[in-house]
Amino acid sequence: MAVDYERQLADPGRYPFTRGNFAGGSCPQPARIAAALIEPYAEAVFWQQLRRRRPRQGAGELRELHGRAAKAEAALVGYRDNPHVIEAIGSDRFAEGLA
Repeated sequence: MAVDYERQLADPGRYPFTRGNFAGGSCPQPARIAAALIEPYAEAVFWQQLRRRRPRQGAGELRELHGRAAKAEAALVGYRDNPHVIEAIGSDRFAEGLA
């Protein structure tokens, strides 16, 4: 599909193209395609490849760390909400610890 060069200059983002001149020489058959035609295909390939992607190594380690953080948070809440702590250290020291 050939596209008018002046139209490409008016809206360069709409028509990806190459002029065909590179350091290694000129391309004998430079390609042109409308962005509206290629972008849906490129997006479909992107999502297809993303679904095929293997989980990174360390994903189990990350899950373990999240689990440990959740346990620590629960322990903190249990400590913070324990009325015996306030009685033992006093309300002023307890409030300082929350700040």
